[in-house]
Amino acid sequence: QNTLFTTERYILRVLGFDMRTEHPHKFILNFLPCINLENNTALIQLAWNYLNDSLRTNLCLDVRAEVIATAAIYMAVRKMQIKLPPQWWELFDTSLEELQHCVRELTHLYHEPAPHYMNVREVAALSRGGTVSPAPSPSPSPAASTLPTATPSPLVPALPS
Repeated sequence: QNTLFTTERYILRVLGFDMRTEHPHKFILNFLPCINLENNTALIQLAWNYLNDSLRTNLCLDVRAEVIATAAIYMAVRKMQIKLPPQWWELFDTSLEELQHCVRELTHLYHEPAPHYMNVREVAALSRGGTVSPAPSPSPSPAASTLPTATPSPLVPALPS
């Protein structure tokens, strides 16, 4: 327990005790009208899903929220095969390198193995040295059905010609 507190204090010190992060979700709704996609609800939902998934990475600690939002829009636009003008991401103060970094991180997330869920009772019984018959795996939540099922390949944008 003491090691846990020491580690927490170390992490807080490294982060400068600043635990605030800006969520990229609000930028999606502001950015899409700039590229005339504010009425495409399927695109908005897909980009939002990518943003939700981005919270499973450390991108919010490495990259500005605007860049993450731009990457989510890029991935959604690419998956839906919507054509946008060259270098549109510069409208949102995002460089090609930043965009590529975010897309790579998110793409890597989709190549990770699926999480293994364990029943809480099973974990408790095992920690006490007991045995438990395996529980059925949980059915996916309704939100999971809106997650992107596949990622376009390649996701990283080609350099402008």
